[in-house]
Amino acid sequence: YHPHGDASVYNAMTKLAQDWVMRYPLIDGQGNFGSIDGDEPAAMRYTEARLSKIAEELLVDIDKDTVDFINNFDGTLQEPTVLPSRIPNLLANGSTGIAVGMRTEIPPHNMSELIDGIIACIKNPEITTRELMSYIKGPDFPTGGIICGVEQIRKAYETGAGAITIRARINIETETSTRRKSKGGKSRKRIVITEIPYQTRKTDIIKKIASLVENNQLQGIEDLRDESDRTGIRIVIDLKEGVDPQIIIQQLYNRTELEKRYYINNIALVDGKPVQLSLKDLILEFIRHRLNVLIRKTRYELRKAEERAHILEGLLKALDNIDLVISIIRSSPDPPTAKQELQQQLNLSEKQAQAILDMRLQRLTALERTKLQEEFHDLQKLITRCKNILSDPELQKQEIINDLLQIKQEYGDERKTEILDAEPTRLSAEELIVDRPVVVLLTKSNHLQYISIQSFIKQLQPPNSRKILEISKQNEDYPTGIWLATTRKYLLLFSASGKMYMLAVHQLPDADVRRGADSRRSIRNYFKLRPEDHITTGLILPHNWKTEPEPGNHYLIIITRQGYAKKLDLQSIANSRISGTRLIHLKKQDEPALALLARENQHILVTTRQGLALRIAVSDIPISTKDNRQNVPLLHPLPGTYVVSAHAFDPQMNYELITITSLGFIKRTPVADISLSKPLHKPLTIHKLTEKTGIMASSVLISEKDIEEPGTIVAVLTESGHRIKITPDQIPSQGRITQGARILRINDSDRVILAILISSSDPLIQTGSPERLKLFNYE
Repeated sequence: YHPHGDASVYNAMTKLAQDWVMRYPLIDGQGNFGSIDGDEPAAMRYTEARLSKIAEELLVDIDKDTVDFINNFDGTLQEPTVLPSRIPNLLANGSTGIAVGMRTEIPPHNMSELIDGIIACIKNPEITTRELMSYIKGPDFPTGGIICGVEQIRKAYETGAGAITIRARINIETETSTRRKSKGGKSRKRIVITEIPYQTRKTDIIKKIASLVENNQLQGIEDLRDESDRTGIRIVIDLKEGVDPQIIIQQLYNRTELEKRYYINNIALVDGKPVQLSLKDLILEFIRHRLNVLIRKTRYELRKAEERAHILEGLLKALDNIDLVISIIRSSPDPPTAKQELQQQLNLSEKQAQAILDMRLQRLTALERTKLQEEFHDLQKLITRCKNILSDPELQKQEIINDLLQIKQEYGDERKTEILDAEPTRLSAEELIVDRPVVVLLTKSNHLQYISIQSFIKQLQPPNSRKILEISKQNEDYPTGIWLATTRKYLLLFSASGKMYMLAVHQLPDADVRRGADSRRSIRNYFKLRPEDHITTGLILPHNWKTEPEPGNHYLIIITRQGYAKKLDLQSIANSRISGTRLIHLKKQDEPALALLARENQHILVTTRQGLALRIAVSDIPISTKDNRQNVPLLHPLPGTYVVSAHAFDPQMNYELITITSLGFIKRTPVADISLSKPLHKPLTIHKLTEKTGIMASSVLISEKDIEEPGTIVAVLTESGHRIKITPDQIPSQGRITQGARILRINDSDRVILAILISSSDPLIQTGSPERLKLFNYE
């Protein structure tokens, strides 16, 4: 029949056997007919095929003049213009294709729902789409899944074109590993995908998820595997401890084909012309088609019944006059003469006379006579029924309904695709980020990355470790900034020219994923910095800072190397440009040294490279604006003045300041030992410095609660990449004018550059989503 040969026919035929493509497969295939992974079917010599049972319903009564036949492409055969089709196949299995510049995309439906909807439409031709949808809920895909939004379906059904959202079916399971329980580990969650959207390849989904994880675009996934078998699909995603599975699921919906738009375009041929049809139009066309098939079939059966009854009538008349018939036949010289005599003497037609001549002698028995009479009686009933059907439209409708009910009983099944009333929920870009605690690192060459808090702590060594583990030192590059954060927070960066840049932490490369030389990313990949400019310091902002209800109580304070300060309302920096926003104007050879968040009722403790400290009230620093070129001097800009750290704290609480020198001398000093001063007052000595101690390198503010907490540590970083951990009880508590103890074992050529406090009681580490950051005492 086909002009393009057997190869194209075979490719089309294999689709009809694939149960992930066809809602009701029309081919019963034996052998390899491909897979949902996109595997191609075996060559046709390795497969066998036959019509499925439901496919035979497409051909019922095709031999009863129910449809027109035309010549095939070369005129050697006859082919039907359309199949009689007892089933609504166009809606049941759907259709996809492109021809002469037009595309059709009719989704598959559930047979039981279709039959109910068609019957309802037959009984009430004025039925509305909304009423029709009480029977036909929506598309029913062979791969299952979930359709989100009834309103989307209704619009597509009313107009014949539209789009619906399909989602995979995803379940959340809890890992019950005996090994993990025996080691005291927490139970982990896993995501299991059991159904995928229609017309989606399973392998494509798995590859996409793996690519997102590899490129750090999808975080929180520990393992991905395909456990699918002949019983169904099962894609398993193991999550890391503490990861919210709902956030991962939302990310999967947003970034993979686990959620996709299916576009409906109901274009079909009506009387040979392409027409866009609504759902009701499609059903009415099927009803019209079935009425036409019924009428043509009934006419055919009536004609055949009348022809047969006419023959039987002649045979029965011959049996009633059997002696005369035998006499005529015996006396006739040839069959034509006998036929003519029978027609004249018994008043028969030519067909009746010929049937008598063709009758076998066994028909003369009484049993055969009874059979002929019964057959004639049945034919009379059939003729009457056919005439009634042809003359009564209501009877025609009932015939179609009865036929449809038989189809429903034979092939009706349960719906596979679930339909949700609501539209799919959409989380904001921020909500889609897995909020987990991390440590952000800025290097001397202005490269950025973050590492999970767990991995960072694992890299720390005891202070007396003889084995020096150098980490992340690349081309003499070393960290110059370190901040505790979560992936949902924002990082403010300040350049030597006084400009501010804002960056979301989750945009940075993850050192746990990207290892080696490419594990960091230059700041110039994010912002337009002048060649001579570089980042000097930074600050972590809370993720809800833009919606802070009391903007007047929160300030950003920038302190320069030479001891100048500028206090800005936090809301005044909401808009940031890629080229940077200038917040502070600097004197020659000065640059931002530190930035911190503070409240009006807090105090600030500023320390310098010379081991000096100044404690001032935040309220003593006047509020400024971005355009104001004047900065407030906190310290006298004496030669060698170099601010190294600053901390904001609540004066009602007890704190200690841990100070660390470049050569590893460390101690704790009560903050209460440093009296409150005014800007430009003489600073006090907080750490006695000598040639043996080196200069002041860094300081950490620690509360009484942090000291008592058993999990609290201070992480110290050196130029060589040495990362050391020390607990508060290992640090001696001494007065201001002391040089501390050399607890840290570092090389003579090495230097301490940074320190950071990590408290196990910090909600940031416990939950990954706090509203405060203890590192900066921001509450």
